[in-house]
Parts: sequence; structure tokens; C-alpha cells
Amino acid sequence: MKNRSPITVFLLSIITLGIYDIYWLVVTKNELNKRTKQHVPTIWLLIFPLIPFIAGYILLGASGAYNQTSTSDCVSSPGFSNYCTQANMDTSNKGLLFAGFILILVFGVTFFITSLIWFFKFSKAINEFTKGKMSTAVTFLILWLIHLIGVPLIQDAINDQIGSKK
Repeated sequence: MKNRSPITVFLLSIITLGIYDIYWLVVTKNELNKRTKQHVPTIWLLIFPLIPFIAGYILLGASGAYNQTSTSDCVSSPGFSNYCTQANMDTSNKGLLFAGFILILVFGVTFFITSLIWFFKFSKAINEFTKGKMSTAVTFLILWLIHLIGVPLIQDAINDQIGSKK
């Protein structure tokens, strides 16, 4: 395992808008797979669900859900933007809108399940590597709930374990 500065991991994750975070997860996963009995699956389990999300978003845009071409169906209230209904949306656009929502729903459910599995397996490997100093439950919770702060905390625990082996 490589000794990395937790502060650098944190800052690079912010500066690169999460790209370094994904890189760190991949590299750390590969190192854990080599040094533990646990097998953390491919990172694609986390990335793949983005495909239906992007497709759903494109379909929502194609359906005209975001267009406000006619204000005849709009209700205006002080301090709020206009609320417009799409009552006169044709049937094909309603189909695209429905398909878009379904794809976004698929994204949500798929991402939730796959991220639970992936983070749990990653957490088990961290627990094994740190010999219980970072328990599976704690690692999982910080990855799930406070990910941006959790990754540097995990890196710090990895660094401590590397230091104790020297």
C-alpha cells in the first residue's frame, strides 16, 4: 500500500471535482485486493448506473419537460418563479418524459444497491488490512455518510498500518 497524505487526498478530491476520489478508490481497491483475502469488485459497479441517469436526463430534456414555450398555462405568484403545466404536451413527449423518469428511477435503485455492495466489500478489506483498527461498520458509515471526509480518514488509517509494519 502506498503512503499518501490525507490532506492531499482531500484537496485533490475537491480540486478535481471527485475525479481523484474515483482514482483513489480504484488504486486502493487494487492494493487491497493484492494484500487481503477480500475481493473488492470493479469500480464499474459504481460508475455503470450513471448511464441510465444520463439517458433519463436526456429524455427529460427531449420531452420538453424543461421548456416553457407557452405561458398560457402558467401560474405566477409573488416571490416565486412561474409554475407551468404541460397540459398540451403531445403524447410522444409524455412517453419520453415517462421513459426519462423510469431511467432516473432505475439509476437511483441500481446505484443504491451497487454502492451498498461495493462500499461494504471495500470496508471489509480495509478492516482486514488495518487489523480491525478501522472496523467494517465504521469504514462503511464514513464512506456512505461523509465520503469526502471519510476517504482521508481511511488513508490515514492505511498510513498508520503501513508505518507499524516498518
